[in-house]
Amino acid sequence: MIPKPLQKPHPPLWQPCLSPSTMEKCLRRGITPILGTTLTPLPDLKAMFERLAEAMEQTGTTGMHRVARPFVYISDSSEQAHAEAREPMQWFLDDFAGMFELPEGTVWPETYRFFERWGQYIRSLTCEQLVEEDLVWFGDAEAIADKIRWLRDECDVSDVLAFMHFGGLEHEKVLRSMELFATKVMPRFR
Repeated sequence: MIPKPLQKPHPPLWQPCLSPSTMEKCLRRGITPILGTTLTPLPDLKAMFERLAEAMEQTGTTGMHRVARPFVYISDSSEQAHAEAREPMQWFLDDFAGMFELPEGTVWPETYRFFERWGQYIRSLTCEQLVEEDLVWFGDAEAIADKIRWLRDECDVSDVLAFMHFGGLEHEKVLRSMELFATKVMPRFR
């Protein structure tokens, strides 16, 4: 890394992980895995954290943060949050799916073949489905606090990196959502 970090040892590293092999590689390198980074169903997210616990045990890793990164948008009511986040989320979905498209006549290398299925999955999603299946967390402060509580109680999550600015969501709305998170959700977990 250039320039070299002044801090020694270097600052802690965190990395998004989609597969158990990536989790294990991160743990062996002392990198904190970030799970649930993109549209992960709750049962799958819980299973990912269970696999992380197994990998931590296998690698002898202790004292590491358990980090989740859900999509979060908070407004004064759940209905308002859904309405305000719908169009930006659809834009995000369309753009994100494009990342998994190859030029005509090319194929994914074997080690990246799962990206093809991932792209198909992203293209199949609707905004309504995202909300109904808890793939994104749009709601009022109480609803979001319930989801954070679930992460803590069911997945033993220690840290949440809320993905709060997506799809061109208006800056003022992002700031309001962050304010509601800081004033109405976070105090419940101190």
